[in-house]
Amino acid sequence: MFSVVDAQYNWYVPEGIVLDRTDGSFPYWIFAQYFDEIDLQLEHETVHALPGSILIIPPHTPHKYTCTAPLHHHWMHLEGDLFPLLEHYKLTPQKLYNLKNNPDISNLFRSISLSYHSTDPYRNEYMVLKAEEILIMISTYFYLQENNLDLGFKRLQNLEELRSQILEHPEEDWTVPNMAANLYVSQPYFYSIYRQRFGISPAQDVQNIRMERACLMLRDGTPVSVTAKQCGYHNVYHFIRQFKKLCGTTPGNYLKLNPGVGPWPTRFRINSLPETTADEE
Repeated sequence: MFSVVDAQYNWYVPEGIVLDRTDGSFPYWIFAQYFDEIDLQLEHETVHALPGSILIIPPHTPHKYTCTAPLHHHWMHLEGDLFPLLEHYKLTPQKLYNLKNNPDISNLFRSISLSYHSTDPYRNEYMVLKAEEILIMISTYFYLQENNLDLGFKRLQNLEELRSQILEHPEEDWTVPNMAANLYVSQPYFYSIYRQRFGISPAQDVQNIRMERACLMLRDGTPVSVTAKQCGYHNVYHFIRQFKKLCGTTPGNYLKLNPGVGPWPTRFRINSLPETTADEE
């Protein structure tokens, strides 16, 4: 376990200031995100931080920096054993992670700082959760890089926002050409990044989402024709054929076999359908 003992958002350090902790006496972990270039001395090594870089420094690690220009950065100090958590998320202390000014991580630092300076109940629990979320986001970003998914955070956000829209509005016209156009990318590239990010092809994912919504609506007593329309099927007979193909029975028989709201069927969960290629979509 760990706790946050101090946190500041968009902290300003004027030119000429020297932070010297080379005696190794500083007892806390340091999480810092820099928004100006700066050279940092860590033990016997000098690292150059680019804007957006994040550094995790363990307790009692000698470190120093000299501000040759004004410095803006977020930082927090943590107490406890973070090594198991870093190992779990495959992160390395004293390694500089260049996240290119990811606004989501900045927002997390902001939330931690606001909570630190508040009297909110459960503020400590909240700060711990947000600190771990920062670790998760760093790990996720570099996992995507290592797996050759060259996505900036903005494009990744757009991709996840697109999927949120599909979940909320399965009735809309979610064809691969339309989805690719929504992100201003080519269809083959969209297919590749969607599949790598979510583990399923976009067309299969849309189909799964629609069928899950259909099952819920049918269990709620919604007529088949209304269910079909609200799930993106303008032809009720096409909906019935697709439903039977995926669920093994017609919507009417499904409702007889599964009255009332209950667990989701597992027949068409992610990766349960036969794989298709981009051409087949």
